[in-house]
Amino acid sequence: MTDPHSYVPLREYVDNRLDAALAGIEKRFDLQQQTQDRAVASIERAVNKAEGQLRERLAGQNEFRDQLKDQAATLATRQYVEFSDAQLNKSLDSISDRLSYLEKQAANSDGRTWMLITGMGVLFSIIGLALRFL
Repeated sequence: MTDPHSYVPLREYVDNRLDAALAGIEKRFDLQQQTQDRAVASIERAVNKAEGQLRERLAGQNEFRDQLKDQAATLATRQYVEFSDAQLNKSLDSISDRLSYLEKQAANSDGRTWMLITGMGVLFSIIGLALRFL
């Protein structure tokens, strides 16, 4: 009926099927391993890029901090400014008082000079009249 050579023994059939299954599994494993390796490499590149950007950002922040430190070191404090303002106000008050005193002295001096010149003019007029009529 059937040719005895057309049949494959069970052991050989199972071995062939197992070999084919193992080959498929190994092929899928290799493909998954390659995919994983590419994903890991991609993740490493992304991490390296992010680290570089973070370093740049932190360097910028450090520069900003240094600038703020320099600014804080060179700017006057509120207490110093208030103290200096008070000292300047005292100095201005003192100068204003001295200027007012000097203006009064100048006005008095001008008044006395005017009075002296007027008095001398009257005196010379009286002397002139007296010499004319005497």
